[in-house]
Amino acid sequence: LEPTYDLEEKTAFIRTEVYKKKLTNAELIEAIKGEAERLSLNLARIPTFCDSAEPARMEEMERSGMLIYPAEKNVSDGIAVVKGYRLIFHPDCVNGIKEVSGYKWQEDRHSNVLDRPVKFNDHCMDLIRYGLYTYSLQNVGVGTEYEIEPYPDVYEREGKF
Repeated sequence: LEPTYDLEEKTAFIRTEVYKKKLTNAELIEAIKGEAERLSLNLARIPTFCDSAEPARMEEMERSGMLIYPAEKNVSDGIAVVKGYRLIFHPDCVNGIKEVSGYKWQEDRHSNVLDRPVKFNDHCMDLIRYGLYTYSLQNVGVGTEYEIEPYPDVYEREGKF
């Protein structure tokens, strides 16, 4: 996923996705770089928030020239942040659209909805949460400190991509 965040407007624009299973690190990097090239994006300037449980993958991505940061992964706090945002998906992001449309919440035995998602088909949603939550923490001075320059706004405000 390649989102742009407008923290003031509380909007996340998801412009593209690389959605493939069982890729090696090298294959994933190649796919991401190909998509970035297609969209004229400079991966050395765009923060990419990664699952900190995969340090080898993060290191390899960083060595390839990508700007990598470990994601803050608190699920409930991250979901609270995402709930405060409007998510706008480019029509080409069919997997992200499918996931957000099918996102479900757990229920207790009395059918009360809990504030925890059902852990199923949620890879895009996890990445959106990683990015929004981690990036928002940096802008309020909480959490791990990173030197992140403001994220470039590459979208037109009317939703045209």
